Amino acid sequence: MLFHPSISHATEVLRYRTGSSRLWQIVEPRSRAALYCGAMGTMMRRMFASLVLGIVVFAGSACTVFVQIPNTPRLQGLTEGQVFSMAPPPEWPVPQPDNPATAPVDVACGVGPLPTNGYLYAAVSVRGRPPTGTLAPLNVALVLDRSGSMAGDPFRNMVGAAETFVNQLRDGDRVSVVAFSDGVYEAVPPIVIDPNTRGAAVASIRGLRDGGGTNFSGGLLAGLYEVFSAFQYWQLNQVILFSDGQPNIGITSASELARIAERAAEHGVSVTTIGFGMEHDELLMQGIADASGGYYYYVDKPGDFSQIFQREAGAILRTAARGAEVAFTIPFGVQVEDVIGYDYIISGGTLWVRMGSVPHGEERYVVIKMLAGAHGAMPMNIVYADLARRGRFLVPCSPRSDAKRGGSDAWALELAGRAEAAWGMQEAMAWADAGSEVFVISQLGHTRGIIASMRDVLGQQALAEEDKMLLGAQVDLGLNVAQGAKKSFLSGGVSGLMNFGAQQAVSNATTAVIYNVDQSFRVRVRPTVAVTFQGAAGTRYVAHGTTYKPRDRDASIRFKRARWKSYEMMRVRPQR
Repeated sequence: MLFHPSISHATEVLRYRTGSSRLWQIVEPRSRAALYCGAMGTMMRRMFASLVLGIVVFAGSACTVFVQIPNTPRLQGLTEGQVFSMAPPPEWPVPQPDNPATAPVDVACGVGPLPTNGYLYAAVSVRGRPPTGTLAPLNVALVLDRSGSMAGDPFRNMVGAAETFVNQLRDGDRVSVVAFSDGVYEAVPPIVIDPNTRGAAVASIRGLRDGGGTNFSGGLLAGLYEVFSAFQYWQLNQVILFSDGQPNIGITSASELARIAERAAEHGVSVTTIGFGMEHDELLMQGIADASGGYYYYVDKPGDFSQIFQREAGAILRTAARGAEVAFTIPFGVQVEDVIGYDYIISGGTLWVRMGSVPHGEERYVVIKMLAGAHGAMPMNIVYADLARRGRFLVPCSPRSDAKRGGSDAWALELAGRAEAAWGMQEAMAWADAGSEVFVISQLGHTRGIIASMRDVLGQQALAEEDKMLLGAQVDLGLNVAQGAKKSFLSGGVSGLMNFGAQQAVSNATTAVIYNVDQSFRVRVRPTVAVTFQGAAGTRYVAHGTTYKPRDRDASIRFKRARWKSYEMMRVRPQR
């Protein structure tokens, strides 16, 4: 394919078949040009191609047209400093005690009975209650990946899903749309939705074209800039970022991008990420969502885009509480081991976990893992912003623990088992990414041991599905039957989470070897990052510290599906 050096590599390539006397309209968001292809003779074609400096190239019966993709200069070169100069002061008003009976969220805290593995588990569950008044308006920036890898059905379906999202918004909500590839383009500036602006926004989305690289950081910074430019405290301020690839222009460091997202959360903005297909870095996308109190979604078929966009639109339109956080004042002598599956921050003797927004009718949960021996009250506050009442509130709870027996809340230990099983799957995949197949098996065996110690207390009927899930993965990976399991995609639910090859017959001797944990195996230590949290020094413990590893198509899709399913398992409590 001929490409003239004077044309930016951020181009959109359109191929058309020529025909006799046919006029092709090349539509570009900023301008329109009409070119004749097919009726001209060979000399006229060459002359015309020369006049446009090679932008149009004729070869045989085909006509290839290069149209430069537009960028928005004021968003193109944004720096982090410029973006956050638009941000409001950090949002830390002192929370007021709320009435648990009338709060917008139903809060439950508990400490599970002590399992035989020597750890104590506390769980916090927050469920959004039905709304009692008018829901708060939205201020949302859609940030869409228009890179060349999106060409075809993925791009068309993404555009359609973005239209669906805008059409779900209510009059009075505010939306902006940013597209990124090599550069950044403002498709829809921040507008308030009404019958006129809605149609104009949809038309602008339909005018988007694809092509170029993946300036992920440019899109993220532009989306934050748009939200900050229209920021109001008592609305839901959010960026929704969609991408099918990995950053290759601008800031490409996963830790730096997560840091920017965490900084946005300090100023009242969360980032939800949607990853598509086998090339996106799910660890990066989960890390950004976790750092900001957003949510991560995965979709591997273009036809499912609208469903995911509708799900997220429904979630933010039904927000019961924004920016929900668990604040655990660590009692003297208590040693925290982990907050399973989440990033968390310890600052001034308090452990903080960002749960993000909690929708009406959905239940999110957090599990805190501690060394056994804790005695007395476990003081926790669930802090959140109630947009309807325009205030920041808290619901306190202090479940108790006995040094020898732990707590009395079986449901808390059951949630801990669910979270441990999902985290064990995530960690096994992390060992696979690190190239240690032996430790993959060891991690799964280690996690099965944790589940077994919980079942000793809860009864063997408890956590059976979680153990079955781990066993299926352990057998499959231990026997190296990935080739035979390529078509065994996830069917959903716990039992289908890692349906690799549990049905395959194995000998008792081989199975016994698989269950053994390598004696040199040690659970991975979380990376830590020094941060400033609510104006004070703190340490962030990062959940996703493994470097992403590309895989072949089937393996990549299986890993991404499994990571998303396990991600949800550690956050969303099943319907009771």
